[in-house]
Amino acid sequence: MIKFFLIVDFLFLSMIVFAQQSQPFGLKMGMTLNEARDVCDNIIHFRAVEVPDFYYFKPKNGSVLFCDYYVRIHSKQGIYLIGAEGNIIYSDKKDTEIKAAFNDFVLNIANIYGSYEIVDYIDATGYLYYAIWEREKGSNIPEDMSKIIVKIISLSQGMGYITIEYYSLYEASTEEEVIDIDYSMF
Repeated sequence: MIKFFLIVDFLFLSMIVFAQQSQPFGLKMGMTLNEARDVCDNIIHFRAVEVPDFYYFKPKNGSVLFCDYYVRIHSKQGIYLIGAEGNIIYSDKKDTEIKAAFNDFVLNIANIYGSYEIVDYIDATGYLYYAIWEREKGSNIPEDMSKIIVKIISLSQGMGYITIEYYSLYEASTEEEVIDIDYSMF
């Protein structure tokens, strides 16, 4: 019964969460750290050498669909990635409930952003299943974004969660610059 309500929650609430297309969770691409602090209830720097610009935040307009929210903020370009991690979904051995929640969520997001592509494969790191909306492929995403990705993160057989990530137009170059800065320190 709980599984049913989780799936219904994804169906019902996903439309509400994304009503403000260009400002996921109240944030905009390019915002500075101080601007992000003004629109969030809390923002905490996650200190890691490999990801020095990673922050967790609590949005003022969050959703029960997600338990963790995060951003990557470049010192010059501002926010270039906004993400959220869903609550854990328990499923059968074939991940039926997780995939159903994912598919329902993706269909609701597709109502907002249009065409998308599903990527489904297994590699050395494990099973990868995600939906991607890209401007070059005809998706109707906000002008300051290059892509949106919704994916399943599998924790174990029968247990996982859904994430959504919004990428700015500058994400690739900003990420490359952050990596260069990291390695030049050594």
